[in-house]
Amino acid sequence: MKNNEIIRRQGYSSTNGYQKLTEDLTELFTGFEGVSIERTEAGEDDTVPAQLKIFLDNSKKMYLLVVSSSDMIARVSFHLGDGTKENENWIYVDQRSNKADKLSYNFVRTAYGAAFSTLVNSSANNAVISDGYLQNYFTTFETSDGRTVNGFFYSILPKEEYNSYNATSYIATEEHDILEGVELAKCFMGNTANQTVLVNASSYTKSMVCNHFYKKVQSEENKYGLVELNNRKFISGSHFCLECGEEHDG
Repeated sequence: MKNNEIIRRQGYSSTNGYQKLTEDLTELFTGFEGVSIERTEAGEDDTVPAQLKIFLDNSKKMYLLVVSSSDMIARVSFHLGDGTKENENWIYVDQRSNKADKLSYNFVRTAYGAAFSTLVNSSANNAVISDGYLQNYFTTFETSDGRTVNGFFYSILPKEEYNSYNATSYIATEEHDILEGVELAKCFMGNTANQTVLVNASSYTKSMVCNHFYKKVQSEENKYGLVELNNRKFISGSHFCLECGEEHDG
């Protein structure tokens, strides 16, 4: 797929929503160092749902799990290790809790990683999803001893959809044993500033930093999607920005 192009899917139904979502996520993540993908078809009696695992590191410690759902078309969760305790070593990253009639989402790939939005359910076939919903990011960290490790960020929804100032964003890498939670109120000054201010994303518990992925300290209102800041292009979501780099097919 082409880098730096935000792709928007709108109004997929229960008959093709899971299939389309897994196809898109497979295309989105294919080709990144350390990533591998495994697909399991549904059991003949439908008691075992179809699922897709996207392993985000060579040791297969981190992975995204996409499971077909009769009520919600699909559920997406992020897992770290054996994933036995929610919000400690696994978490849902789709933010949906009610029956879905239609499925809509956005996703994008750059030279430095990938991002996809929350999954939005709507009765409308043409529901338009704000790029502010881009809240799931895959990118790399650089450690203090010069190594590159893969990482995953999950941020909460925009303020108008979620009580963001009482929420937690999560960071994980292949070197984390548990999810690293960051209270947004301690690092985000608001989304109605007259300019967007970025700082390099980093881990608070590990000695590592991202060179091409940034946390928003403050944000201009509704400045989401493909944006230009200081003559550099970024993919701007609700609380993070992923640098674009060169535009070419991934």
